[in-house]
Amino acid sequence: IDELLLEVQPQFLLVLCRSWLEDGKPLDMLCGAVEQQCDLYSHVREPCQELLRVESQWVLVVEYVRALMQKRMVCRSAEERGKLANRMAQDALQLQELFQTTDDEQRSSSPQARPGTETLTALLPALAEIIHLKDPSMLTLEVSGLVAKYPDISEEHISVLMDIRGDVPREVRGTVLDMLEQSAPPLPPGYRPVFTNILVPPPSMSFCLPTVKCA
Repeated sequence: IDELLLEVQPQFLLVLCRSWLEDGKPLDMLCGAVEQQCDLYSHVREPCQELLRVESQWVLVVEYVRALMQKRMVCRSAEERGKLANRMAQDALQLQELFQTTDDEQRSSSPQARPGTETLTALLPALAEIIHLKDPSMLTLEVSGLVAKYPDISEEHISVLMDIRGDVPREVRGTVLDMLEQSAPPLPPGYRPVFTNILVPPPSMSFCLPTVKCA
């Protein structure tokens, strides 16, 4: 898994920016890396093979979300929000097809394999919906549904999503963040945190200090 992580991290630098909207190659390369990793360890016996499969899928989705949280693209119009959300939905579908293929191959060799990763891949369309939502005043309802499914998502993560939208009024932002602060549901038993280890960039300063030259 560490080898897979080292291979995909540089490629994730190419996604979730404006050039990526028109180019599907970065995700094709990422999927190819996972397929190669699965082939490389196809000889590994159960339950280790299933663990490798699940962890490789986990790496792809978490690193995708980590790339999104770097805020490489801030939408400038409703059209850009639509393009970004649609592309994220397409990527989620491509990942789901990849995971389904590896799941089917694993189940054919081990009928007692665990269910697939629908909950994990459902995260990307859910984030895309937050970005694509046409009426910002509906964000409170949409975010509450997201928190119910992924309770480790923080105020900082939601703030980044609202920043990426580029159209959220201050009043709406405050209402959403207040709702998060008041709810903060506990993690249910068996829930594997997705966002806990995903850091967000610090907020940009509203002013700049003058540059001082060293003597």
